[in-house]
Amino acid sequence: MIVSFFLGFYYMVCIGVLLFNFRHVFSAHLTRARLILHKEHYLALFRYLSEQEQDEAPEAEIVHSLCSPLHLIAFQLAADAFEAADAAAAAAVRPALARYLQKSCRYYVNRPAAVQACYSLSVTRFQVMEYAPSEAVTAFLLKQIREGPRCCNVENSLRALCSAGQVPLMLAAFAELNKAYCAPLSEAALVDSLLTFAHPDALIAPLWELFSGYRIELQRSLLSYICAASGSWGAQILALLAAADDNALQISCVRYLGRYPDEQFLPALYHLAEESETTAEEVAAACADVLAAYPCEETLHRLKHMLYSQSWPVRSSAAASLQKLCPAREELQDILTGADCAAKALLQYHLGIAPETEAAKEMATT
Repeated sequence: MIVSFFLGFYYMVCIGVLLFNFRHVFSAHLTRARLILHKEHYLALFRYLSEQEQDEAPEAEIVHSLCSPLHLIAFQLAADAFEAADAAAAAAVRPALARYLQKSCRYYVNRPAAVQACYSLSVTRFQVMEYAPSEAVTAFLLKQIREGPRCCNVENSLRALCSAGQVPLMLAAFAELNKAYCAPLSEAALVDSLLTFAHPDALIAPLWELFSGYRIELQRSLLSYICAASGSWGAQILALLAAADDNALQISCVRYLGRYPDEQFLPALYHLAEESETTAEEVAAACADVLAAYPCEETLHRLKHMLYSQSWPVRSSAAASLQKLCPAREELQDILTGADCAAKALLQYHLGIAPETEAAKEMATT
């Protein structure tokens, strides 16, 4: 009796698992079939729009069809296929597609976060803020930056605002990013998004005026963006380097001075490279690293001196810079033949020289 009961229960569980898996497999195939069907429908629409001198497509019907994420994905796939087949025709119909997406914004205001992130990505992909800007879409994107529960919501919305190429919109976005309750966005994601802005210097100028009012995390990200986007802010970065008391900010400034070298930056780099109570070893190591971009006798002398530092990061960075400055090794013989075994071994490692063993030394002297 008990055995029969357990066998019956086991068979019921197996049948339930099979039905559950079959349901999911069938649902996935059905979703894919619908996606292909919608994609072909939108491809036909794009061809129709490209052949008409005026937009005579049923706009209300198209806008209403874009209310679901499945249709949005099909819309993007169809646009990618259409652009691959005929780039000129795709560029001609892009303003109409941006208008359709702009008018479908109202369907996504109160949708789940993942669906809203999908819509924000579509706004970026079809350059809605450039071809069909509207207050409704702008408010939607700013709300996503302010309240987005996921990083993808914030990043997609920021990229959409960058595509507009308007500085006031970006200042509004930074005002939202600066709020403490804003969803965390990684520095790499923020910098990558900002790099899509068409005129970096026009954006950096007002952001720099507001720099001191931003959170420290946002300041670090902004410095990374400036370093990647423009070499026209050396004087401002140098002034910030002298005034900043945050190690990460100082390191970002030092990296900027290494990326865009100028002789006027050398005194500040030499000063920070000297180990003192006011200079963190991470900052000194960063200075040693970027000094490779300033080849001269004084730099070589200071890097050799840093090779005997008590800080391992400073010694390692100095050895790496010496390897870049002196690939021929003639100017490094005083260290390679010196008595300091630690400095010699570290420099040999960066130069790719195998250290001599005691047996090799005895063979060389006999």
